[in-house]
This record gives sequence, C-alpha cells and structure tokens, in this order.
Amino acid sequence: DLWRSGVNLDGRNTFPCVVKLISIKYKQTVLKVIMKEGRNRQIRRVADHLGFRVLDLKRVSFGNFSLGNLKEGEWRDINRVSI
Repeated sequence: DLWRSGVNLDGRNTFPCVVKLISIKYKQTVLKVIMKEGRNRQIRRVADHLGFRVLDLKRVSFGNFSLGNLKEGEWRDINRVSI
C-alpha cells in the first residue's frame, strides 16, 4: 500500500504506482510495478526503503514502446512506423 501511494525519496514523494502481486514462492515475491515516472534506480530504492531486496528487474515497456520479444541485451531501431 505504501508503494501504491508514493514513497519519499530524496525529499520528494514518488508518483503513486500500480503494484500487482504475480506470485509468491518460498521467500521470493514477484511483483508487476507500473510507474508514471522513473527516477534513478527508483524500484530498487523504494524496495530497499520498504525493507525488501530486488533480485532481478525486467522492463517490458517504456512509454508507448513495448519491448515485445526482445531478449536481454538486444535492441531495435525505432522509427515513426514503430510508434
């Protein structure tokens, strides 16, 4: 609930996030976090502030761009047709 309502980082509250529980396995929880802003290392910093450690992050989209089936380290050119 704290993450959903915004957390104070560097003297400013973060924008509220949508946080969805994906799964819970022995001592590991998978969350989907949808953010309206992206400060430097924001997910890791908010999780740390709330007493959690981030083991892995996967970005699935950025703005209107979906990463689709791109693998880690891959890239693609973006042009007006992609938008």
